[in-house]
Amino acid sequence: MDETALYAQAQLVGAETSFTDAFGQVHRADPHALALVVETLSSDLAAHSSLCDPVIVLNSSQIGRDPEYPYSHLIEIGATVNDAVLTLHDGVTGSARARSDTVAVSRSRDTLSVILHPDLPVGCHRLEVATTRGTCLITLVCPPPSMTPQAAWVGGSAVFVPTYALWDSQTPLPSFGLLEQMARRVGESGIDLLATLPLYAAFLRDPVEPSPYSPASRMHWNEALISEHLVNPPGAHFVPIDLDQLTRRDGRYIDWPALGARRREQLLHLAATIDDATRDAVDRFVRERPDVSAFARFAAGRSTTSFDRQDLVIRSHELAQYLADHELRQIASSPGAQLALDLPVGCHPDGYERWASPELFADQMSIGAPPDLVFDGGQDWGLPPTLPIAMRDSGHRLWRDLVARAGEHAALVRIDHVMAVHRLWWIPAGMDSGRGVYVRYPREELMATIAATAAAIGTCVVGENLGTVPMEVEESMERWGMLGMYEEQFHLHEDPLPHIPARSVAGIRTHDMTPFHSHVDRNTEELLDTAIDRLLQSPAAVVQIDLDDLLGVTEPHNLPGQVLDTLWSRRLDRPLTLTLADPHLTKKLRRLGARRG
Repeated sequence: MDETALYAQAQLVGAETSFTDAFGQVHRADPHALALVVETLSSDLAAHSSLCDPVIVLNSSQIGRDPEYPYSHLIEIGATVNDAVLTLHDGVTGSARARSDTVAVSRSRDTLSVILHPDLPVGCHRLEVATTRGTCLITLVCPPPSMTPQAAWVGGSAVFVPTYALWDSQTPLPSFGLLEQMARRVGESGIDLLATLPLYAAFLRDPVEPSPYSPASRMHWNEALISEHLVNPPGAHFVPIDLDQLTRRDGRYIDWPALGARRREQLLHLAATIDDATRDAVDRFVRERPDVSAFARFAAGRSTTSFDRQDLVIRSHELAQYLADHELRQIASSPGAQLALDLPVGCHPDGYERWASPELFADQMSIGAPPDLVFDGGQDWGLPPTLPIAMRDSGHRLWRDLVARAGEHAALVRIDHVMAVHRLWWIPAGMDSGRGVYVRYPREELMATIAATAAAIGTCVVGENLGTVPMEVEESMERWGMLGMYEEQFHLHEDPLPHIPARSVAGIRTHDMTPFHSHVDRNTEELLDTAIDRLLQSPAAVVQIDLDDLLGVTEPHNLPGQVLDTLWSRRLDRPLTLTLADPHLTKKLRRLGARRG
């Protein structure tokens, strides 16, 4: 394909032929990389020709504006229509042929007129249309007018701490239970939200990948964080905790493979001995969530256990998800701070999502970032990209499922690298990360899908928009009322300091940045107090502070671009009870909690 034809095809399939770097310089896409990306996208386009538009975003401002003139949408169908069935986001199904309280559908030979009535709920609904040429599946996205949160925590504060850091004298291993204890205690100080790193299932052996941003699944929870007392009851299989075997470097860091192996052995024994009531509860849980059974089969297929009974291995993974979900629900329903969870931009290339839906992912590609001020060679995150047309043909099912699952337990869900709704940097296998190509995604459609899903389950979404973000994304976030982020540490040397936006979660720094006490070389406490005061007095929707900065810790959670055995595993220096009893910290927490008052 000559260059002219290549550029024309790139435009057709959504590959960008140039990009602007952090210095404002324009770079043309590498021709070889562009050709490989265009080939993949062209195959995606060719494989997903549909009888109808698979996603239709409904204008919520028109729905219910006048009950006598409800909003009507014409859907062109490339075949004669026989029948249509509507399934609402909550699973309620009914024939769409006759007028009902929610929707009516009139039809001609090849056109449906979908008439929406005032009580159509916010959410993503499925319209299944039977035609003479097959079945059309249409996702009707009914978003709220805005994502701007109306929650009680707006105007309040949050504390951030990784769950793996938590331990106490009687419960020395990190757990969802300790996360609940932390939420209760900070809630007593008036703090509204407890933010933490992703809690998703991880590969803890063959391969070992402790990074929460390369999870084994973004739909399922990390079984290593199930509370010890739930999987190690006194009895024949009780195994005492040996911290020398479960931690490294004099107990300062969690040994993830060792902890994962302990939990796996405990869950297998528990699965073999559970009582009838628990077995029935797990069965009900799995029936309600078919993806849990699928994940259990995926995880069992990777198992290296000596157990011969595959059914028991599968049951142990189902049991793990049941227990994790139970503990997370307890946090959400308990008095105290509500959870704020992170949703990573991708999943491990060998993870569940690709296993369960291989048709949604591009082969021989990974995502990352082009060269910038920090990474002059660019970044390759090793995560597989989703195919834009395949995703759209599925009704953006993966986005809907991910937001819904995280939002079950979290009052706020932070989408890591929100620029992914606009474009992603694709890197062909074997190429340097700087030779990637930007691929566009249907931004407004994805924003509407995220907004509708979040609103339907009663959670709020914040987009991580730090760094170099295209103006189109910022404008879209403003138009939709999506919260963004602000970090004071980026601006400490600016004069004057910038305005802190009201539509933001504002803090000192993110987990990827240098701790404040190692970033500032003098008058650290005074500067920290000044920065926190400015944040607390700002119009930001939420002020979020890292517990490490309140404690004066200088060691980072993560060093982007580096792989070290000390990352994603550092424990608190003292037990949680002693940490939270410290008068100096208590005073700072109450100061944060007093923001609303």
